[in-house]
Amino acid sequence: MTVDALSNADNQDLRDNFIANRFLSHEAKLLDQRRFTEWLDLLDDEIRYIVPLRLMALDFDREVRADSFHINDGKVNLKVRAKRSSVSSGWGETPPSRTLRLVGSVMTDRIDQEGVLEVESAVIIYRQRAAIGQGDVLAFRRTDWLRIDGGTVKLLKRVALLTDASLATPNLAIFL
Repeated sequence: MTVDALSNADNQDLRDNFIANRFLSHEAKLLDQRRFTEWLDLLDDEIRYIVPLRLMALDFDREVRADSFHINDGKVNLKVRAKRSSVSSGWGETPPSRTLRLVGSVMTDRIDQEGVLEVESAVIIYRQRAAIGQGDVLAFRRTDWLRIDGGTVKLLKRVALLTDASLATPNLAIFL
């Protein structure tokens, strides 16, 4: 990246970056506080939430297959997962995970689709489940598509590419 590229950022670029950072920070806070009903309100009705399976490969382009997923959900399934996470009978999250999400390296780009902003970010989640013992760390890169309509911003699509090909966490019951 050149200094010229950085200095040529216009007000729209700065506004887009501010919107994306603010949205992702707010979302992380809601998820860390297990405020799933409010989080669901941030999702577009057409949401696609994808966590592809990552493979071990020499070439980066071969690490992800288009037909293999840990998660590939729409809004209906996300609502079910959120509800399951907020009840005591949701055995995958008993006790509920305590999480801390760090979102950084946020870069935005306007795409051809009207009112949609593409956002790339790097995320680290620390998750602690038990009263004692070591927690889990999940690191991944995300590409999000945010639909901006008037004064509202909604998550239209998310692809979270985990760094690990082999998960060292007991489950993916938390939202990435």
